[in-house]
Amino acid sequence: MSSRPTIDDIPYELINEVLKLVILQHDASEVWSTFGESRTTLLLVSRRWNDIIIKTPAFWNVIRIHAYRLRSKSTEVDNEPHKQHVLKLDQIRAAALRSGTLPRRLHLNSSNSDEERLLQGIVNLIQSITNWTFMSLQTWDHRLVQQIFSIEEAPLQDWSALSELRIHKCWRPHDVDVEDPGSNGTNGTSISLYMSPERFPSLREVMISEWWLKICQLPWAQLTDLDLALIPGPFSDCLEVLEKSSSLERLKVRVNHHVVNSDPFKLRHITLHKLQDLELDLDRASDVIPSFLFHLTLPSLINLSLKEGVEVYHPHFLTRAALQLVQRSGAKLQYLDIRLMTDIDVEERDEIFIATLLKVTPSLRMVCLGAAHITGLFLTDMDDHCLPNLTHLYVDNHCRDRGINDTAAQTFVEWVKRRVLDTGDLVQEVNHEEGKKVSPRKFYYCVFSTPLKDFPCALKAEVAKLRDEGCPVTLDNSLSI
Repeated sequence: MSSRPTIDDIPYELINEVLKLVILQHDASEVWSTFGESRTTLLLVSRRWNDIIIKTPAFWNVIRIHAYRLRSKSTEVDNEPHKQHVLKLDQIRAAALRSGTLPRRLHLNSSNSDEERLLQGIVNLIQSITNWTFMSLQTWDHRLVQQIFSIEEAPLQDWSALSELRIHKCWRPHDVDVEDPGSNGTNGTSISLYMSPERFPSLREVMISEWWLKICQLPWAQLTDLDLALIPGPFSDCLEVLEKSSSLERLKVRVNHHVVNSDPFKLRHITLHKLQDLELDLDRASDVIPSFLFHLTLPSLINLSLKEGVEVYHPHFLTRAALQLVQRSGAKLQYLDIRLMTDIDVEERDEIFIATLLKVTPSLRMVCLGAAHITGLFLTDMDDHCLPNLTHLYVDNHCRDRGINDTAAQTFVEWVKRRVLDTGDLVQEVNHEEGKKVSPRKFYYCVFSTPLKDFPCALKAEVAKLRDEGCPVTLDNSLSI
């Protein structure tokens, strides 16, 4: 009589497929991925599974380092925390070697205590590994990043495959002199992040969050994707970077602090010929940002996203600047996303600029508008046939005035009726010339209000009738899109 089958009796081919599914279900590249825990669980299934996983490079090419820095009193090599630290680094190094020749990804998260010294050996560990393609560094101490990308001419591993770098929350300490006479930069400025195009020829995507751009020397001209979260200081630092970034295709600028310029009306004009995606996320008021848009030309722009927080009090400057940017550039936008948190006194001017922007951009396929006190004026001021390529329209109204909400919803529904029914442009999947199917159109109106208030019964009945006739209109009184 045969013995009872065990999990080790599963053919290797099936086990391999199971492991592939685990890798696919867990995005190991995400910062907070649980992939490591899942890998440990699989290692404990049996000796056979342990052996297979250890010999599978795809389980080991994502390296995570949590730098919980040791205190200054833990410098002795026989100190127990130091021994644990060295053991942990050895384990990480051994795990990294199991990935073989696969591209490697690094996630480093360090402590933010200024009273603790840098964890010994981390920089040496990172520099001893080759074939990095992605690095995410989250640290509050610029010295750690500076040591990883050493400006010294010491022999280092080949990092020519590195294509993406993300630096999070990396404030520059106040005790470091920007105007250091003995610096390695230009104009007497100390360089804390140095990456030469010779050593990093594949670098294309960079995200820098809250870092002094003045102390960065990167191969800007070869970058295609740039994400900047600005810190308090002159906006001219950002402009100098953009002037050098002639190959950019995507640009995101986040303003979480007040940025200034000595004279916002004398900004240099910048043309980025290849830029297709522009996203501005503003949480602080700053006149220099609309002025920047007035001096920007983007002839290849396809996607434009403008978002303002509750502390921005002059949105009409931004919407007017966006309108002039599109007109000046001759851009053929396909996606427009504008989110404004404003008061009612300026909202009408916003809607007028938005309506004009929609009328002069017939190439638009998707429009998202979110704001406080939307009255629907931008819809009444538009010709029914001005957006022949439009497939999706989203309106997210943040308003506590029920009268304004109901009026805007009614205006929205009336526009959809004229747009869809009167033109015979019903929602259907049709075959494209190349045999592909066109996505169904969608027109969506959402009210963000507390407490939640339902739409008038007559309006809901009208929408239900439209949907029965094939009209893709939706009214939603939930909290957000």
